[in-house]
Amino acid sequence: MPYKYLITTSRRPTRRTRSFCKDLQQALPRAIKINRGKMSLSDVALKAIELGANRVILISVYKGNPGRIRFFSVSSRSFYELPPTINIAGVKLLREFPRAKSMNPSSLFILPQAGSSSEVVLFAEALSAALNAEVVSSELLNNLTSNSAILRLVPKSNGFCRILFTDKFGVPIGPLINVKSAWLTLKKPFSPWSGEIVEG
Repeated sequence: MPYKYLITTSRRPTRRTRSFCKDLQQALPRAIKINRGKMSLSDVALKAIELGANRVILISVYKGNPGRIRFFSVSSRSFYELPPTINIAGVKLLREFPRAKSMNPSSLFILPQAGSSSEVVLFAEALSAALNAEVVSSELLNNLTSNSAILRLVPKSNGFCRILFTDKFGVPIGPLINVKSAWLTLKKPFSPWSGEIVEG
C-alpha cells in the first residue's frame, strides 16, 4: 500500500528550512506539509492520523539551515521513531538549480549509484524501510513511469553521500541534500506516546 507522508519541522523554523520542506513535499508522492507551530510531537502524530499519513518526516534546524531529518511511523495505535537519522551538511533548494522542474510524482524509488560503498547500500535499505520505497538499479529506470520520483544516492569523495531527487531522466524535482552522516541505529529509541520524548 502506498504511504502518505506528513512533513513538518522543529519549532521556530527558518525561512530556508520552510523552503526545504516545500521542495521535499513536491519531490515525494502523497506528501503533506504542515506548520509545526506550538504542536508537541504527540499533536503532530494526531494530525498525521487525521490526514491519513503513515509517516512523519521531521526536519530540525541547525545554524539557520536544515540540520537533521528524522522519520516516524504513525498509526492509530502507535507512534515511534525509525532509522535512519540523517545529519545534513548542507542543502541546495530547487530554485537554486539552473535546470529543474515541478512534478507531482505518483511513486518513489531509491537508486544508489553503481559502485556505492556498503555503507551507502545499507543507508539505501534503511531509507527503503522508512519511506516504503523500492531500491532499484539503473537498468530498471526505463521500466518506470515518467512521473516516478527517483531518490538518488551519490557517494562523495570528501563525505558520505548526496541525496538528489530527480525524475527518471535525471532532471531535479526536489532538493539536493549533502549528507554528513546517517545513523542506522537510533541513538535513543523511543515512542513519543510513551512519555519519553525529548522535543526536537
